[in-house]
Amino acid sequence: MRVAVVGLDAAGARCSALLRAEGHDVLTVRSAADPPVPTTAGTPTGSVPIAGFGPPRPGHRATAGEPDEVGDPAAVGGLAAVDDPAGVDAWIVAVPTPLRLALVRRLLRLDPAARVLLEQPACPPGDLPVLLRLLTAHPRARVLVNDIYAHSPAVRLFARVLRDVSDSEPGGRIARVTVEFTKNRERDIARGRFVDSHYGVAGYEWPHMLAVVRAILPPGEYESYLRTPPVLVTPEMRVVGGGGPRLPEIELYSSVRGRIGFPRIAGDSFRYPLARRRIARGHIPYGSELRYRFADVVLTSGTRVTLVFEPHYQTGQDYKNTHAVHVRDAAGHRTHLVTGNHLREALLDGLDALTADTPRPDAPGFAAPGPDAPVRDAPVRDAPGPDAPVHDVVPGPDGRGARRDLSGLRLPEHYHLAALAGCGADAQADEAGTCRPANHRRRRREDRPSPWPAASARAEGRDDRLTG
Repeated sequence: MRVAVVGLDAAGARCSALLRAEGHDVLTVRSAADPPVPTTAGTPTGSVPIAGFGPPRPGHRATAGEPDEVGDPAAVGGLAAVDDPAGVDAWIVAVPTPLRLALVRRLLRLDPAARVLLEQPACPPGDLPVLLRLLTAHPRARVLVNDIYAHSPAVRLFARVLRDVSDSEPGGRIARVTVEFTKNRERDIARGRFVDSHYGVAGYEWPHMLAVVRAILPPGEYESYLRTPPVLVTPEMRVVGGGGPRLPEIELYSSVRGRIGFPRIAGDSFRYPLARRRIARGHIPYGSELRYRFADVVLTSGTRVTLVFEPHYQTGQDYKNTHAVHVRDAAGHRTHLVTGNHLREALLDGLDALTADTPRPDAPGFAAPGPDAPVRDAPVRDAPGPDAPVHDVVPGPDGRGARRDLSGLRLPEHYHLAALAGCGADAQADEAGTCRPANHRRRRREDRPSPWPAASARAEGRDDRLTG
């Protein structure tokens, strides 16, 4: 398969290296956001060797020829140097968020039937109506976001174990969900990593954390969670939502400065003594590669199921692809280990969905769901049924007739992120950028104008700007 990767920064380089390891014919295209790319002996320009991918997946065969790099450092000018754009099977857009809409527009000019995989978020909040109008005008194109954690083997195991445990217990309903994704990114930012001024902290980890929540909640509860204003938002950022008779309490936390929110939930799962000490102290120092990421569910029975990513940090050869699911109940404590690369699975499933006439039956995230399948398994299809959610479809080019399913864009999640970004900006202004949870006053809906009503109107299709 011939795949063009636009963008050679960290995300693009990882995608290029992974796809080359799978044997794809990879073309890399530079953009204005790309730093100078060194060439070393034996390493193709723009690639970064990555271990731990495993053997190529069946159906992703090796192709002859060396990878190419084309283009000059113009924002979209590199695309003009691509020979036969229609001969590219799929495009991967891995550039900073503000550049993505312009690149998609240019790609669709070159090939109105282009298959495009976008990094998340797809574009800044204000560009979403324009993106949807653009896709409405190009009915043969197919555009998806790379929803990495929706394809994670660890998340799938976590959801399955949780479902098995809750089904085996009387009244085994989810009472509380806590998800934290924390890393100290200050060195990355100092070295020039893109800083998202539109979504803020929510633009880094929130799509991944929402994918985990989506995997474990029933579809109706997840949809309700996205549309319900949170009761607490802090600048670091901590978001508390849900609760009441219809939803479990759901708390999501992420810090790009390494400030850990819940050290006691998963800290003891890490083998490396230094990692355990740093987590217990509540801070990942500048320059550390430690990532503290977990999802924890407490059932009404008191049983606890916890997914911990990379608990073997610095103690295993392939620790970045080794994860653990812990179950603590009346019978004791048991652990399930799972290996797998989230990005690899998401890329290969995304390419299959983009290029196949119909989604491959065994592609997680794109298969036809069973009666108890989580919402992440919604199928990609051109003609959704009458009960398809309105926020995931747009009319055909004439404004009538068949509607196109755009669930692969994760529109409800984008509206949720945009609303969170607005709350986060308010909190940042009020708290002067501090991160002292004890001093964060509760920000309830009645205290300030909420962005959620507007977001919900869009999600329900009442904002006609979104449908051109």
